[in-house]
Amino acid sequence: MARTHGFRIYIVQAYPNQIKGKTPFDVSAQSAVREAIVRMLDKLNARDTVFIEPLQPADEDVPRKPTTSVTVGVPQVVRDDLVHVVVETGETGSHSRATKPGTPSQDLRDWSPEASHYITFLFPQTEDSRFVVVAQSVRRRDPVRKLITLLTKESAAEKKAAKEAELAARAEAKANGEPVPKLRTHTRLLFDIKQAVDNSYIDSIIGSAVSANATFHSIGASDRGGPRDPYERTLQIRLLDEKGRDVVRTAGRRWARLQRSGQPASKSEGVAELATLLEAEELLDADEAARYDDVSINVKDGGGESTTIAVDTLRDVFTYPVSDGVPSTQFYYTRVAERLAIVMREEQLDIASISVGEVEDCLNA
Repeated sequence: MARTHGFRIYIVQAYPNQIKGKTPFDVSAQSAVREAIVRMLDKLNARDTVFIEPLQPADEDVPRKPTTSVTVGVPQVVRDDLVHVVVETGETGSHSRATKPGTPSQDLRDWSPEASHYITFLFPQTEDSRFVVVAQSVRRRDPVRKLITLLTKESAAEKKAAKEAELAARAEAKANGEPVPKLRTHTRLLFDIKQAVDNSYIDSIIGSAVSANATFHSIGASDRGGPRDPYERTLQIRLLDEKGRDVVRTAGRRWARLQRSGQPASKSEGVAELATLLEAEELLDADEAARYDDVSINVKDGGGESTTIAVDTLRDVFTYPVSDGVPSTQFYYTRVAERLAIVMREEQLDIASISVGEVEDCLNA
């Protein structure tokens, strides 16, 4: 179950120029993609903080969206196949002030207080189209997708610079009466990222749960005549016995498999599927769920921590807990190494195990 500090495991593929219809690159520890990623991380580190401006709503009465800040630290190459980097991210105005005993408070309304996250790139030992990114989450948030976006933009900038340099070299050769070289094909990297699915972890969550509730929900306008007042309808079913656990396990595994395939079921399909499972166990009357358009399952453990399983998002399900306080490098990587080995077996991906001592020695040096 989620804690303040946790981690998520992502499976990533890299494509040339576009994803649809393209074959992903080899991303092994000896590949050009791995070399490009380290190079681009170095460039992002040299740029210091990057501010990402969101698209603002046209209506000026609607509150403005905050600007996001991303600061990429120095990438540490622990091994050819393991790269560690600290990424700090925050939002302007997310905290009004900072306080400390015995010190005047600091006004932070125009600042972007950043949280630090360990990001670990793990490349396969043998030729493969998939590599792994492990992201430390803080209060259920991680910066992986922002970092992938920055890497994609950096790769596009490299492609543009290479094309401009090539055109300049061709123009110079032509002016000097020298043979003009043929145009080369320049590539930018596009990344496809999906969270790793871990069936054994779903089973462990359900096995340790002290309670589980399936909540069907809908919201809309009344079908009565005259002004159509909005309504909200909720149906909650408590799943207390082994029948209920089987329903949660079956639904969670299927939703995770669909999410991993890149073709998650719609909310209405999730309602229909869970309703069918509940009806089969006589936990829901036939057609009772037909009036609802959304459903989720909330699972709670003995410590009061909860996890939500929904058809369209499994991010929180596969957020592995680490600690409530800020973990040391050793404590964090020990938890990561244990879980990573299990997930890599399920993904059938040849990723070398993490040596916690090796990581610590590299970072301390």
